[in-house]
Amino acid sequence: MSIPPEIAEIILPDSTLNVVDLSEFTIPPKTNPPDLPALPDTDLFSTQSNLVKSKDNIAFLQGLSMPSLIHIQQVQKRLTNYSSHLPTPNALQSLNYPITPTQNLRLPLWVLDYWRQVYQIVEHQKRWSEAIKWLRNMKSMGAVNMLTEVPWMYRMPIEFGDSVTDLIPLCSEKWLGVAQLDLMVAGLNDKAQKARIHALVQPNHFNQKLIACYRHERDTYLEARSTTFIRKLAEQLVEGSVMLLGMAVAVCITSEGIMLPNHENISNHWCGLIIDIHKHTLRYGDPLGHQPPVELIEIVRWWLHFSFPEPFSVETLSVTKQEDTYSCSILTINALAHGILPAVSLILQGNNSFHVARINELVNAVALLKKQDPKMLATHSNSTNMAAIEARAAFQAKLELGKESSKAAVKSKPEGKEKEKTREKKMYRWQASLDSILGFKQPTDLDDEDLGLSEDSETETTVVDMQDLIDIGTTSTTSALGGRPKKRILDDILQQCYRKPKREKILYRCLGGCGYVFSNRNTARAVRHAVGCHHLPADVRAKAKAYAASKAPSHALLDNNTSENGKDGAVKDLPGAVVVVKKIKLNENSSHATRKANVMEGLVAEARKAGKAKRHQMLDLAIVKLICCAGLPSRVLDLDEWKEAFMTADYTYVPATHAKLEEVQIIGEAEQIQALQIAYLKTQENITISCDGGTTTGRQAYWTLHMSTPGPDRKVYLMDVREATSESHTAVWIKTFVLEVSIRKNLIFRYVRISVKSVESVEAYFIITESVRISVE
Repeated sequence: MSIPPEIAEIILPDSTLNVVDLSEFTIPPKTNPPDLPALPDTDLFSTQSNLVKSKDNIAFLQGLSMPSLIHIQQVQKRLTNYSSHLPTPNALQSLNYPITPTQNLRLPLWVLDYWRQVYQIVEHQKRWSEAIKWLRNMKSMGAVNMLTEVPWMYRMPIEFGDSVTDLIPLCSEKWLGVAQLDLMVAGLNDKAQKARIHALVQPNHFNQKLIACYRHERDTYLEARSTTFIRKLAEQLVEGSVMLLGMAVAVCITSEGIMLPNHENISNHWCGLIIDIHKHTLRYGDPLGHQPPVELIEIVRWWLHFSFPEPFSVETLSVTKQEDTYSCSILTINALAHGILPAVSLILQGNNSFHVARINELVNAVALLKKQDPKMLATHSNSTNMAAIEARAAFQAKLELGKESSKAAVKSKPEGKEKEKTREKKMYRWQASLDSILGFKQPTDLDDEDLGLSEDSETETTVVDMQDLIDIGTTSTTSALGGRPKKRILDDILQQCYRKPKREKILYRCLGGCGYVFSNRNTARAVRHAVGCHHLPADVRAKAKAYAASKAPSHALLDNNTSENGKDGAVKDLPGAVVVVKKIKLNENSSHATRKANVMEGLVAEARKAGKAKRHQMLDLAIVKLICCAGLPSRVLDLDEWKEAFMTADYTYVPATHAKLEEVQIIGEAEQIQALQIAYLKTQENITISCDGGTTTGRQAYWTLHMSTPGPDRKVYLMDVREATSESHTAVWIKTFVLEVSIRKNLIFRYVRISVKSVESVEAYFIITESVRISVE
């Protein structure tokens, strides 16, 4: 079955779509597809109607993983064979696509043709995506804009090559071949024509024909029909209509020297040759500095001697020295242009000049194509289907869930609570995503406590180029119709987005624009990043620090010791206080003694519960102190022996994993301690601020800021550590650093003494809130 045209124009790119939009066009992923050939025909095909009723509900097709091309071909053959044996023609209406062992999606039969066509697009999209990424890394948005005028299925004129994909190597650091050389030669000839210079640069096929003629047709050169165009070119040289003849010559560099390619040695280098009729010279230039191949000079002199009896002398063609393994083609074309056009200068070495030259050749090639073929028109499309992206994430989650469920069914022993909890979370994630696609609910946030921050639920973070990220609307906390409430602090820190090369995966980037992205809205990882991200606004960082401090083990103990009433109105751990518990429903027919016993039993249970919770919090704090003060690796917490020790001491206590220790407890404890430091410093005067820089073993620069109190009982506090690898550590930067830390922590001092090390001179006076005096040590 063929794809309906009104649907094809949505889920498949038009042939005139420009290559930039093609690189961002949403197509199905190829990861974790179901094994369709493994299903019997009766389970694979169905006579029931499919889910696609119109073009308005096809987004999910772009979110489903495609089977392999071999599997698609196998299913298509089985479909033809199975339908031919049915009593009713065209009885089959849908293809069953397994989501879980018990659930299928009924897809239209033409989805097989859709997947097959997508495989023809994938390679084009991948290559153009890499090319455009390279251009963006080179900060060449002008070239990217030029490519928006190039259709992805455009066939170039024969003199320029074949497919428009011949432009792609120009957007890379790859060795350029014949197709790219011919494109650049065409551009050079166009410039020479505009300058009205009697010059001509021959494409590669002329060089190959001349070499073949010398090797195999020397005796018949003057009469053979196959050499007619070579003889006509020689006539132009004699007539003077062409005074400079250029060639980009492919040569082969071997251990024995440099030579022209043959059946044993293929070409691996480009050099330039200019025949100057007026000066009677052959100017040869090699970016690597080699002498010309002997056979090349013999061939050119042999060809010219029929028209010019005097032999041509050999001279050197000026060319920029090659410093890499892939720029010989660019330098060769530049040398030919410099030798033919006086206004063209040689490429200078350094500062990405070779890359800039490549990009210029790309821009010139596109401009020339537009000039030669005005019919080359490209369309534009906002083809990134966000519903498809969300559908892809949802169905991938359910596929993973289905695999885990099928594995669990064959296990002989029950699973542990941790794995059961992880699977429940995955089901919750999938249901939230699927509800969002269908318009019922919004995806909800993942709590640190729910995830446990174990290895099974670790959130990936990475740093990417901000130009590769595309934001997906806004995430409002009021848009959800149900489910778990969202955390507003995450809305202040994270922005939903996707990455252009991997549009199927929903990401969440830091709103500060630092380039950090997260695989989901995990509070612990987001807050951990926010407390140290200086790209975020100060108020957001303050919220993150307050949230992190609230998760510190010592903060929980502090709450227990300072709060008068608990969650249910209970007075906790105050001397002489009466513990008030929840109301206990008593049987009216019970005796007074029974009622009294029930009340006492409730009081004891509540006291035990409160005592157990406090003991667990004390253990959490003790573990944090032990790991940090003793310098123990946090992975100790995942050892079975560690867990066994606590199980023996208190079977009701479950120690934190190393991930929770690092992501929640240590971060929270650090913020809690600093909050206490700041509270103390606000009561002091004559504070000394010390700044110093250093370098890690990984050669990353950092700066620290300490504040110390005066007097014999001097106390020194570390207030901030700033990563400063990409910064210039000037006096202005240091002042800004000090001001940011002081103002952000709401510290007001009457007198501040700044001690700066590793800086040659700092001459500045500035104001924090009142006059501040700076002295430099």
